[in-house]
Amino acid sequence: MNLLKAFCAFMIAVSVVYAAPTHAQTIRTVVPEGAWSYDNIVPEVNTIHNYFLNQPGLGSYEERVRERNKRVRRLFASALQIHRAALAQHRIAGELTLTVTSNSGYKSRSGWLDFGSNYDLFEPSFSGNGLKGQLIVEPHRVGFSVGGQRVRGTVTANGKYTETHVTALAEAERAQARAKCRAQNLPDDTTPDP
Repeated sequence: MNLLKAFCAFMIAVSVVYAAPTHAQTIRTVVPEGAWSYDNIVPEVNTIHNYFLNQPGLGSYEERVRERNKRVRRLFASALQIHRAALAQHRIAGELTLTVTSNSGYKSRSGWLDFGSNYDLFEPSFSGNGLKGQLIVEPHRVGFSVGGQRVRGTVTANGKYTETHVTALAEAERAQARAKCRAQNLPDDTTPDP
């Protein structure tokens, strides 16, 4: 099977930068997203399908169809496991820098490094000076404030897909793979036994 080759073959690097007058937020992918696809599943299902239907010595037609369906279900289950593992390895890193430069006394700035609801944030840290209080750490974002006349503070953190998002992405890909098989009159993991 070529599932592991497909898993290793396609990787994505994304770099997105957001800017605002008082701060800049950067989020980037730091390891391969593991955007594994089901591209090879149709030819593999086709191979299984043809093998069992063209081998009368393997049993009656019904027996061969049942065995074919069993193998196809096993293939889809393996593909789903590989895809979920790839998605679980997806990581992003982000940083947010706040700067205060004032010639007229104390000033402060506040901001959030926000990864969005599809990510769990972990390992937040602060570097620089002027931190007011503590970091405000929430599941998907981290906030902080700096204050002074000439201060610059940077918060960094990492993010990974939430379990809910991994499931949603994996199920969507599996649905597309099923549709591709059906479009070529091939069985998928929901095909009933005779």
